[in-house]
Amino acid sequence: MKKLLLSVTLAFLGMQTYSQTLLSDNFENYNTGPLGTQGDWQHVGGIENQEFDVKNWDGIHGKSLHLTYVGDGVYGIRKPINWSSRTSGNDILSAEFETYLPNYSHSIIQIMGNNGGAQILIRLSADQPQLTVGDAISYLNINTPSQQWYKIFFTYNINDGTTYLKIGDHSFGPFTKQLGIIPERVDFLSRGGDNSGGVAFDNILISAKNATTLSAEKFSKIKLGIYPNPAADFIAVENYSKGSIPGFTYRIFDYTGKLILNGVSKPDHKIDIQKLSKGNYILEIEDRTGKISKEKFIKKN
Repeated sequence: MKKLLLSVTLAFLGMQTYSQTLLSDNFENYNTGPLGTQGDWQHVGGIENQEFDVKNWDGIHGKSLHLTYVGDGVYGIRKPINWSSRTSGNDILSAEFETYLPNYSHSIIQIMGNNGGAQILIRLSADQPQLTVGDAISYLNINTPSQQWYKIFFTYNINDGTTYLKIGDHSFGPFTKQLGIIPERVDFLSRGGDNSGGVAFDNILISAKNATTLSAEKFSKIKLGIYPNPAADFIAVENYSKGSIPGFTYRIFDYTGKLILNGVSKPDHKIDIQKLSKGNYILEIEDRTGKISKEKFIKKN
């Protein structure tokens, strides 16, 4: 039911874009209830632990993090970003996540850098979303009604300050912003809310890239299973929670992002991989509803 966020280096949708995952979480492996110490997230804002709730949101999103406190203060969760671990040349910071916006609320992602002296901030609210990079604020001409989930995509080039933002189907940029912000940590924050509580977050992915790609990829909620894995001749795919997937298209990429094989599923849901060379691959599946899942597999001799 959740998008599988791969902790491996892969290319986005067949483009020759080298990407390294720095932080990813979809909360699917967490126990429901108070967040506690799960995932090693740090709490921000002095709010009690029970206000950070892992819950099965709905049949689409599965488990998500719900920040339930409602008040004027800003609070949430944070984690460090190990930017120095990236490969040389991967100087574009990329952030992707989903957020639920209840009534009377603000959903905020804040990336702090330069020893806390600079920030990148995306604030989503029902009135007018805004993007802040350094000291420059941009107000975005878009309506973001409450009581909806939003998919957010963001890239920032530390070398020249070029910034892109995508909220749902609406794209913004390029903006020319303050350059040289070296990311150190990311905060996911909530302010305000209604009787249902504050905002929710899901499918978080922070990465370093060498090219800008604001993908229109859909966040899939399929728990994709591949078997056998490793495999020599054929692989079969299934939805862990529902069994076989009734019709899908597939694409297979190598780890440089090159498209190696594509096709349409057969009745037995098997994919012929006999012509692939030995090695590691990424299988991308798109079902009839347009949901996309990715999973790695190994081709053996």
